[in-house]
Parts: sequence; C-alpha cells; structure tokens
Amino acid sequence: FARLSILVPVSVGIIVWGETPNGAEWGGITLACVSLLLIGGGKNLIEEKLPPGAFVTISLFFLIAGCSRLAQEGFKHQAEENEQMAYLLAAFTVMGVCSAVMLMKRKVKPGWTECWTGVLIGIANSLQVLFILKALEGYPGYVVFPVASAGGLLMTTLFAVIWLKESLSARGLVGISVAVLAVVALQS
Repeated sequence: FARLSILVPVSVGIIVWGETPNGAEWGGITLACVSLLLIGGGKNLIEEKLPPGAFVTISLFFLIAGCSRLAQEGFKHQAEENEQMAYLLAAFTVMGVCSAVMLMKRKVKPGWTECWTGVLIGIANSLQVLFILKALEGYPGYVVFPVASAGGLLMTTLFAVIWLKESLSARGLVGISVAVLAVVALQS
C-alpha cells in the first residue's frame, strides 16, 4: 500500500494543477498500480493476522509517503528550479533532526558502521529526490511517480532474484510484465 501512495500526488496534480493524462496514460497509471499490488502484495491481507492498530499505522504511512511525494509535485509547480538544493537540504535536515531526537529519546548511540550506513542511505535518498525533481521538470507527475514507483519495485525485485537468488512467483512475473506495460503506456 505504501507504493500506492503515488496516487496522492497524481490525484492532486490532476485535480489542482490541471494535469491531463490521455487515454494511454490513464491505462499506464492503472497498470502501474496493478503491478505494485502484484509484485509487492505478498500474502492476501485478509488471510494475515494483522496486529491491532495495523490499519491505522499503514494508513498513516500511506498519507505520509503520499504527502512526501506531493511535496515534490508541489515543488515543481510552486518553486524555482534553482531552489532544488535548498529544498533537499531542508528536507534532509528535518529528517536528520527527527532521527537524532528519536535516537536520544530511545537512548541509542549508533556506532561508526551505523553512521556510515546512514550517510550512504541519505545520499541515495537525496539523489532519488533530486532525480525525481529533475524528471518533473520535463514530465507531468502522473508519468513520473508511477514510472519511478513501478520501476523502483521492478529493480528491487530483479535485484532480489538475480543477486540474492530469491524465487519469483507467477504473481511476481505477471506483476513485472504489467509494470513494463505501464512504463510503455506512460511514455506514449
């Protein structure tokens, strides 16, 4: 469901900023959402025994992830291109402060390995946001977010299959095929 948070910026882009997908692009958006459910869906949620409060946690995560992507879409429409680095600095400074507060509250002192891992993950996340902002300069959000989300899940799945030797279910294979179709439809 977290991956489906792309629907937040896509919907707002269409409703608020007047972005208008054509027929093939609507099909691509739909296929991207279907592929996210197929590849990342796992077990049937009805069969799983979810802990109390799980729905609230999942819903909040959906909204937070969606608003994060919405901030990127909003940056496209409201900010100047030369403000990208300030946006990245502000976003990751806020997250760094929040993380530091949580570590202090929990009385956790990270070692050098954790610090370097955090720096590398922060760099990767910063680059991801930067590339999404760059993509939004040339493409509407209803193309960028489904392609980035389906493509990211596709790359993660392929990494797991090729390098980690995980097996891919028939559902996963169908999901990959649908993701490829979604990307093709969104490029029309």
